Amino acid sequence: MGHDHVCDLVEATPFFEATATQANRLHSGVLIRLRLAAETPLGGETLS
Repeated sequence: MGHDHVCDLVEATPFFEATATQANRLHSGVLIRLRLAAETPLGGETLS
C-alpha cells in the first residue's frame, strides 16, 4: 500500500491515526463504487 509511510509518521497520534483510517475507508468505498459503476452496463446488471 502507498499509505504506509504516512501511517508511520502519524502512528504516535491517535487522532491522526483515526482520521487516516476513516479516510482510507472512505477512499476504499469510493473505489468500490467506481469499479461497480464501471462494471455495470446501462441495463443495470452487474457483470460477474
